[in-house]
Amino acid sequence: MAVMDYWGGHVVAGREVHRDRDEEFAASGPVARLISAAVAARRQFAEDMAAAEPAAPPRRPPLASTWAGPPPETQEHALLHILEELAQHHGQAQLTRDLHLPGAKTISARSRQSQSDWITAPAGRTTEPRRGSRDPAGRFFMIS
Repeated sequence: MAVMDYWGGHVVAGREVHRDRDEEFAASGPVARLISAAVAARRQFAEDMAAAEPAAPPRRPPLASTWAGPPPETQEHALLHILEELAQHHGQAQLTRDLHLPGAKTISARSRQSQSDWITAPAGRTTEPRRGSRDPAGRFFMIS
């Protein structure tokens, strides 16, 4: 939600937004509070987008601590950055959710299946399972 507030509010809409990156990654609390915060963030983002002028330059440049590349030339560029970040975080949340669902297991735990079964295919083509991820030890998780 912070990416919407900072990039949508600070960079696009020109609101004063102070970002605490450490706090963003340490946040915790009950689900109800998260849902309330998400509703408020969505409402604020809609207001910020109503003020957007895609072809215009950003109303405030991003701080160097939040952006490693050259500053966006237009508000549209900042909006695309928001979309990119939200898509990445959405995918990460889906994988995390899937790994916690009942039935998630590693390939090495599957009965009599070699890990090489999914690595090679006819004619030397490689394939991978349609859904899955790797854990920190490098084991592949298949979501069944």
